[in-house]
Amino acid sequence: MFRLICTLSLLTVLGLQAQELPDLAQVVALYEEKSAAILEASEAKEAQLYQKYNAGLLRKESEARRGGDLDALLQFREEIKRVDTGGLDPNAPGPTPEIEQFRQSLREQLAKIARERDLELVEMQEKYLGFLEDMQRRYTMDNQVEMALSFRTEEERIRGLMPELPDSPEPEVAEQPQAAPVAGEKVAFMWNRGLPGGQAFVKAGEGEAKPIKIVHKGDNRIGARGLECNLNGGSGIPELGRQLSRAVKESNEFTLAVSFMTKEGMQRGPARIVGLSRDAALRNVTLGHNGENLILRLRTTATDLNGTNPELNLGPIKEHRAERVLIVFGKEGLKVYRGGRLTHSPELPGDLSNWEDMEFVFGNEAVGGRPWQGFIYRVEFSNRAMADADAARKSATL
Repeated sequence: MFRLICTLSLLTVLGLQAQELPDLAQVVALYEEKSAAILEASEAKEAQLYQKYNAGLLRKESEARRGGDLDALLQFREEIKRVDTGGLDPNAPGPTPEIEQFRQSLREQLAKIARERDLELVEMQEKYLGFLEDMQRRYTMDNQVEMALSFRTEEERIRGLMPELPDSPEPEVAEQPQAAPVAGEKVAFMWNRGLPGGQAFVKAGEGEAKPIKIVHKGDNRIGARGLECNLNGGSGIPELGRQLSRAVKESNEFTLAVSFMTKEGMQRGPARIVGLSRDAALRNVTLGHNGENLILRLRTTATDLNGTNPELNLGPIKEHRAERVLIVFGKEGLKVYRGGRLTHSPELPGDLSNWEDMEFVFGNEAVGGRPWQGFIYRVEFSNRAMADADAARKSATL
């Protein structure tokens, strides 16, 4: 009997024990249970928030009574009544400036809870899909085709539940100046295909994650299958490249995690999948596709400004197969993980103190000329080197 042992990453996602894998029905039930738990936790946070909102209104009502302000007293009593009877619409403008100030704060906190919930759901969903794909491969290798097909059916069901993202331009995200990172603080970027409207997030230090917009050129677009990269397109976040480059230069370490699928097994250029670069000859780091292989160009004080001396061959990639790649550079040097395994750990001399301000690009160079054809599902980047065990787990479930 083919014995499938749960990976630690799946234990984390579904709460399974370290034992022989349960049947598909049990795995589905655990997934649904975990999803429901996330939703219930979010609803509990909202309920607590409304309690605090009501308590704040009661304090203001008391202040108005003590101050003899009849109009304010009546206004706060009406708002308290709306909360108590369930008739409060937090998105409706407040009837007075003071009530509107209260509601604005409530809206912002509700949005934060919703964003945290959605991020948690999407992250679990992505890991679950990765697990389902892995089970298909394992059962196929063991010639248990019916079992492999059952996991494929479940994968198709989950993908069918993912929201169709509009092909029209994404909603505008207020542009905010990207301040230089505080020395030593962590800067992290995250985007995946499940986030609404193609939004990405960047987080600096202990601050709140802030939305940021991915800009597209030509035929590139974000849809239900992720960021679709085409011959006549390119995508990126130009202003973020400077912040990430400076943060890495300061820390002398980084982690880049990417999951993707190529449309064409043979591509030239190398075709650019993701990276921090300025043009065809100047970069900090690029993950690319050359011929039938995945390549890495990494600039250090001991390599050239294009990261091509040496250019690292990370092995073959096949069209229409999901790839999960995680690249770590830190005190222990360069390490590359693919699909949960450490595949490359070459001796690469030098450090990252010569990194320059670059643009953060997907599917092409910032100036064009090196297009890649495929789908990008997820990109994460930070100026910290992920620990070995975490990196292996992460690369298995991107």
